Amino acid sequence: MKLSAAPSPSRRPRGSSLIEVLCYLAVIGLVISMAMATLFQLIRQTSSLRRNCEEIAAAVKAGETWRADIRQTRADGVSTPESGSNKTLDALVLSSPGRTIVYTVKDGAIWRQAGADAPEEAILRGVKTSRFSAAPRKSVTAWLWEIELKSSDKAGVTRPLFSFTAVPATQGTR
Repeated sequence: MKLSAAPSPSRRPRGSSLIEVLCYLAVIGLVISMAMATLFQLIRQTSSLRRNCEEIAAAVKAGETWRADIRQTRADGVSTPESGSNKTLDALVLSSPGRTIVYTVKDGAIWRQAGADAPEEAILRGVKTSRFSAAPRKSVTAWLWEIELKSSDKAGVTRPLFSFTAVPATQGTR
């Protein structure tokens, strides 16, 4: 039997060196940290999307409430604090027999008061600007309400701007 000092090429040492194990652990740690960073970014974007959807839903609900109030008011019952001017305003009074509804914009919110004795309720918060304006057409006067919400994202692509139009009930021709 021959003893050789060097191992034969067919017989390699089994196992891994400590450096190889540390390199594998570093690669696995890097992949896990990148996955965690992506997960946390996804969670932030999801909460931002949820917040934006809630703001849009609140704006649409406020707009539909306003439209319903306008449609239940006669044409001569819609007025503004500066009656007779064509400039856009931040308050609107809807008067009909037995009820008066006042929409005002203050403190970054839209407030609705349904009746002289009723408390004001904030129907939309986080408002940057809001304007009510008359939009005369051929035979009717439509009312336009434009709302711009405060943007929570600094890098927003589009402005959160909403526009609602409604025509008072039983409006005659001019």
